[in-house]
Amino acid sequence: MSVDERLNSMQIQLPEPAKPVGLYKPSIIINKTLHISGQLPTVNGELKYSGKVGFDISLDEVGNAIRVSVLNAIAIARFALDGDLERITGVPRLRVYINSIETFTDHATVANSASQLLLEVFGDIGVHSRSAVGVSSLPLNAPVEVELDFALNT
Repeated sequence: MSVDERLNSMQIQLPEPAKPVGLYKPSIIINKTLHISGQLPTVNGELKYSGKVGFDISLDEVGNAIRVSVLNAIAIARFALDGDLERITGVPRLRVYINSIETFTDHATVANSASQLLLEVFGDIGVHSRSAVGVSSLPLNAPVEVELDFALNT
């Protein structure tokens, strides 16, 4: 099953790629790897979720925020690949940054939301290495930021 077929079966329509909020490119291809800049949980240019995990935002809400961020990253990948997500042959690296209180320790559970979605969308090639890092703040007071690298066939 193709990536687009999986997205359709999951009733997911990718958003328009988010515009950068700084002086950087949303993606860049180097040596057959598509690097996606950090994505926040924005919808139509507006931050949909905000706050500090463990204080302002629940684990359920942060799971939804992760999902939005991952879909934003996939949307940028689709744009960078001229609509052809089938050029992706793997997901070598996922990084999840969590704006959390100092005593928060459930980073793996938060990051699992991103991992699960990648497996559902990409199937076996969605298996990845991962970091889940707690930070004291993120841009726009976002609860999470997701970075992805995609391996390409050409």
